[in-house]
This record gives sequence, C-alpha cells and structure tokens, in this order.
Amino acid sequence: MINEKTNIIKAIEQNLFQFYAFFSKSDFVDYGENKYYKFAKSKNGDWPNYIFDINHTYFTDKKAVDKLKHDILNNNSPPFLIYKYDDSMRSFELSLETIGIRPVMQWKGMALNEKELDFPDIKKDLQIKSVSNPELLKAWFNIVCNEILSRKKINTDIFKDLISTDEIDLFVGLYNNEPVATSLSFNSNNIGGLYLIATKEHLRGMGFGTQITKQTIKNLVSKGVENIVLHSTGLGEKVYKKLGFKEYCKFNIAWMLGK
Repeated sequence: MINEKTNIIKAIEQNLFQFYAFFSKSDFVDYGENKYYKFAKSKNGDWPNYIFDINHTYFTDKKAVDKLKHDILNNNSPPFLIYKYDDSMRSFELSLETIGIRPVMQWKGMALNEKELDFPDIKKDLQIKSVSNPELLKAWFNIVCNEILSRKKINTDIFKDLISTDEIDLFVGLYNNEPVATSLSFNSNNIGGLYLIATKEHLRGMGFGTQITKQTIKNLVSKGVENIVLHSTGLGEKVYKKLGFKEYCKFNIAWMLGK
C-alpha cells in the first residue's frame, strides 16, 4: 500500500508515462528517447502522440530547446507534451514559450486506495462487458473517439496488438443493448491506472460513467491491485471525488501552436 504523498505522486506520474511507453510496443507506434525526453508517435493516426517523461532541468540549455523545436517541426517528435506541473516548472514553460509551445489543457492527478471504496451493486440496466471481440472493440472505439478524442483518428490495430496482454483491460457498458460507456485499465507494477473513461453525451448524468469506473476498479482489485490512479479533466473530477479519489498533483498538456 502506498502512503506517503510523494510516493503517491510518483506512482501517478509513472503510471501515465508507462502507459504511453507500453503502447509504443505496438508495431503501429514509433517510440523514441534521448536524454531530454521520451515520445510515443502513432504512425498513421492521431493517438498516441505525446512527448513525456521530460527531464525539464536540461531546458535551461538552449541546445535542448533547439532540439525539441527541430524534432517537432520536422515531424520527428509529436507536437504535444505532458508533464507534471508545479511552481518549479515555470521556467521550463517559459523556455517552451520561446518556440511557440504553450499549455492548452490541465489534468488532475488523483489516487485511491481500494480499501477506501465501497462497491455497491452495478446497476442492472447497465450491462458491462469485457472487450473481447472485434464488434465490441469497434463500439468501444466509436465512443472514445467521439466523446474524448474529438473524433480524432485512432488506429485500431494498436489495441488489437495489446488487449490480450495482462496489463490492459477494456470495458464497454451497454444500455438497452446500446454501447454507451467505456473504460480502460492499465496495470503496471501493481498500480492500476484508469484511462479513456467516457459516456455518450446525450446519456450523461445517468450514472453510467460512475458504474463502469467502479467495475473497472473492482476488476483491478480482483487481480490484487490496491492502489488506483487516474488523470482527470474537469469534466470527470467531481465524479471521481465522489468515489473517494483525492487530488495529489497536476499535469499540463502543452502544444506547439499550428502543428
């Protein structure tokens, strides 16, 4: 069980970075790293496309800033960066601004110990299924692309390669036989990360997102995972806090404007 705040923050951060590194194992994603950062770049889609695990201390050196600019402008690295943000990162962000990279979104890093969560019965009108066939995978993708990724293109082959592994589980919630909600769990080093939780817009507020989140956590707990982490947008923050998640840190997503 993780107790110290600094260790919880580290677990939240590392799960996120390991998540993108994991998807880079696919033949359809390019992975790269240097002393400044790592990146995952989809070969023929819009996801994943992130620079992560950034060693921001190097960016006091103009060489690091110039390399980042060169790599993005030449499409060698993605134009999006993810990094844990606190006051010490302000000088790093000022360096990014000199090459046209600015924060465009912020996520909240949150965590929960499974012993802090009470598992009520799943609503009987929401049937939650593990994604185990092409039909369910297609339904899962449609919801994720439309509700989270602004209709961006995802190469489904990335997931076909990896969903049979022990680390990844995908779930879809059905209401009156209609796919309405999604979730993904990533188990790394016995830390369970929740990702790509979504509900169709016209059915939000009915508790489907909450129920599929609980079921995903329950599945992780059944595998012996005690600590659950996630990275929430403002849309989901209130839901996760009601479930017992606590905020421990923030992540900024920055973008080179025009790329």
